[in-house]
Amino acid sequence: MCNGRVAVLCPTRGKPELFEHFLDTVEFNSSIVDVFAYVADDDPKHNDYVQLCKTGKRHPGFRECEVHFGPPLGYGRGTNWLALKHPGYSLYFTGEDDYECLGKNWDKITLNALPPDEIACVSCHYNNVGNTQCDTHVASFGGRWVTALGYISPPCLHHAWMLQAWNALSESVNRRIILPDLLWKHNGISVTEGVPPFEVDTAAYAKWRHSQDFENDVAKLARAIAEFK
Repeated sequence: MCNGRVAVLCPTRGKPELFEHFLDTVEFNSSIVDVFAYVADDDPKHNDYVQLCKTGKRHPGFRECEVHFGPPLGYGRGTNWLALKHPGYSLYFTGEDDYECLGKNWDKITLNALPPDEIACVSCHYNNVGNTQCDTHVASFGGRWVTALGYISPPCLHHAWMLQAWNALSESVNRRIILPDLLWKHNGISVTEGVPPFEVDTAAYAKWRHSQDFENDVAKLARAIAEFK
């Protein structure tokens, strides 16, 4: 089912210059990557994104570099849309337009960290200033993880709580893999448009974490792991 390649998924909005830098650093440090971006129809800079994703021109290192347009979805739903649009990859990396890749061959290193069944969340640190490492933030997912759940990001949650959700799911099936020496830089450009208050987001996460939906998803992952054996 999977093809031994890595798909970088990157919903982006209003930051084509940073997105271009993100593409440059990913291309420089990888060899088996395709990039898929999602831009909302109402983004005033959507034409700039089209110019940045011309396969074989500005980024010949990518076999595919494609931008999709659609209704505003936000980060989580945008990531899910891209993953379902492009099935069959061995690894899906959740990119952001203000990330900067610092690790040479990060794609092969991350891919090789997957277990044989390709059911895992592989995380690494990002490096904001100097050598200051934050908690595990940058995440990739094995292809069969995505197939088992049918999503990457729980659609009921905002971007700020995705990390906790991914950690909770992967730890529940003992499939959280951390690569502490593989770093990304986060340029820290925050977007507040459409972001719910922190208290609302916290309540949404707590509700999801203790819901039957969470238990069902843990069961789906556990079943997929057992079936592979």
